[in-house]
Amino acid sequence: MRSAAILAGGAGRRMGKPKAYLESGGKYFFEIIAKSLEKAAGEILIVTSNDINLPRVPPNVSVVTDLISGVGPLGGIYTALTHASGGGVFICGVDMPLLSPDFVEYLFDVFESDSRSDLDLVIPRAGGRTHPLCAVYRKGAAETVGRLIGAGERKALNVVGSLKAKIVPEAKIESEGGCKDSLVNINTPGDLESFSKRTR
Repeated sequence: MRSAAILAGGAGRRMGKPKAYLESGGKYFFEIIAKSLEKAAGEILIVTSNDINLPRVPPNVSVVTDLISGVGPLGGIYTALTHASGGGVFICGVDMPLLSPDFVEYLFDVFESDSRSDLDLVIPRAGGRTHPLCAVYRKGAAETVGRLIGAGERKALNVVGSLKAKIVPEAKIESEGGCKDSLVNINTPGDLESFSKRTR
């Protein structure tokens, strides 16, 4: 089984409110993303914090609460990997409403076709950086992530160096993975306004 998780527990400081409550066209971002993930994964989770109460939950979606609070996205990644049933788990932020199911399927295909049985992560690189919140993780990587959190690590990007990762380069994403828009994040009110204008 392929699992997917949407991280929706952040405070959204730059946005001015939790991103779990972002919406467009009468739908919350987590609903839009969950719909996109239906094609790519047999199990969909939404990871929230104790401070987040989702106004509604899409059908066939399970909501789980951070197992480790106050550690940023790493806590969400750890929680997603711990709760997921699939051996491969696609993890993304709740601020990615342009996520393409074809792009997610492509990352899963790369993960599953790699000959290394100990591969922990397939992660795209675009715009000069890698994207740990739009990547496929091996469920077993939860142990490493949990250990790093315990050691004081708080940055998701820094965990990549401790995992056996396969990086998908930008050129490959554009030629075979499709839809670079999948990596667009809505971080600020200005981003949200631009997105709303784009999708009207």
